Amino acid sequence: MQEKTNSGRPQERELSLEEKFARLVAQNRFLQAGNELLKTLDLLERQVLKKKSNF
Repeated sequence: MQEKTNSGRPQERELSLEEKFARLVAQNRFLQAGNELLKTLDLLERQVLKKKSNF
C-alpha cells in the first residue's frame, strides 16, 4: 500500500522558480508560526506545573 504524501490535485503545469520560492517562503512561515505556538504552550505548561508544585 502506497502512502499518500500530497493532498489535493496534482499540478498540471510546472511551477516557475518564483512560484516555487513563494511556496517555500509560505511553508517556512507556517512552520515558524507552529514552532512559536509550541514554545508558548511549553512555557504555559511550565508555569502551571510550577504553580502546582508551590502549593
